[in-house]
This record gives sequence, structure tokens and C-alpha cells, in this order.
Amino acid sequence: MVVAAGGLACKKSDQSMLGSNSGNQPAQAAESGEKVLNDLTALIKQYFVAINRGDKGTLERLLAPEFNSRWRGKDYDKDAWVGPQAGEPNVAGDEIYNAQLAGSSADEATVHFERRTTYKDNSPPYKERNSATFVKKEGRWQIKTLIYGH
Repeated sequence: MVVAAGGLACKKSDQSMLGSNSGNQPAQAAESGEKVLNDLTALIKQYFVAINRGDKGTLERLLAPEFNSRWRGKDYDKDAWVGPQAGEPNVAGDEIYNAQLAGSSADEATVHFERRTTYKDNSPPYKERNSATFVKKEGRWQIKTLIYGH
């Protein structure tokens, strides 16, 4: 099954996509899927810390060369996304929760997650559902696509 959301396509995960073909496939698949989800969730958290700080060096490292995003009705490539980042001084923090691995292979993965942003000026928190696709290059995951607020 293929699900498309705003140009983001992902395959529904199944045991064959997550684990090896050994005799204990379901247990290994769950461990593998859990590890991938934990690794990618940590990367998502690093990404939002970097965005909030305006940390262009970290963004360069976390985003794949072919990165693209759609935000507020506009499409961005990596250069257009990293270049103007000046940080978000009013953001107190972002909480990532309900992260779900929607599909995974050895070198690609998709995660759907919810984000709750809190602000230093005590504005009401902002919540949205996001999705990210990742590619693994030279043993390191990078964000390929980020879809905000769907």
C-alpha cells in the first residue's frame, strides 16, 4: 500500500521491510523498527533545536542534498531552506510525540509525528502533525523531505 500526503509517499511498513530473514524474524523486526524509529526521532529533535537556534551548520549536516519542504504554501530546496534561517528566539521548545514509523528499508524511511511548540512569551502552544522522509547515506540518516502541518 502506498500513502501520499502532500507529495510525500510512503510504503506501509511490514515485517519483511524491517527485519532479516532469520528464524526469529518478528522479534528482530520489532527491535530493528524500534531502533530506526528512535534514531529518526532523535534526528527530528536535533533538527528542531537547530531551526530554533538558527544553527545552519547543523542543518547542513542533517539535511540531505536533495532536501525539499513545503511550508506556508511555498516549496523549498536545501539552499533556500537553510540560507534564511535566523532562528526562532521566542520558541521555548518543541516536543515530538506520537512518532510512528510509516515505512522503512535499509536506506529510506518515513516517520509521521506530532509536534508541540511552546513559547517564551507564554503564547498558547502550537500543535501540528508532520511527516519526514529520510535517506541513509554513508551509514548516516538525513532528512530528505519535511511536510509541515498536514
